[in-house]
Amino acid sequence: MEDLAAEALTVALLAASRAVVDGISAGVRARGFTDVRPAHGFAFARLARGDATITQLADHLDITRQAAAQLADELVAKGYIERRDHPDDGRAKLLVLTSKGWACTRAAEAAIAARHAEEALATTKKHQEEEGTARGGVLAVKEEAKPKSPTRAQLLAKGLKQCKKQPKKKRAKCEATVRRKYGSDTRGGKK
Repeated sequence: MEDLAAEALTVALLAASRAVVDGISAGVRARGFTDVRPAHGFAFARLARGDATITQLADHLDITRQAAAQLADELVAKGYIERRDHPDDGRAKLLVLTSKGWACTRAAEAAIAARHAEEALATTKKHQEEEGTARGGVLAVKEEAKPKSPTRAQLLAKGLKQCKKQPKKKRAKCEATVRRKYGSDTRGGKK
């Protein structure tokens, strides 16, 4: 019985992981970077931390040096990275993100932030619906009596409330994303 539960958990975690990667990939494509694959994103994540050799990239991706070199060749051909001379090793080359590579990295970060904001709003809505059900169906009102859609101020308040439930490291990014999407907060930011 424990084996079935462990297997079910493993399958659920893999499915969730795949959904996150697919969501980020779709967000990157929607932002105009249609020629990248999820594997490229993992390479960008390493190169965004600093220049790397083929060996360092291979270690990060847990692939062979030959596979890393092939991936690098593809990214060089597409203009996302370039090879530069290594300052300490005349035989090695450093892989460096180009401006196009940095733009794609920022697009991925924006896709991640948008996904977090969407999840925060969906979680807020789910909690509100559960709360209404727990009160004996308070939310069950006539369809015509419901507001057509929440105001930007209501969405902002809901989003910021949900951000407060995030871990401290993610809270500021969540709040910034919600403010950008729905406008100013009580501190008088931009609309």
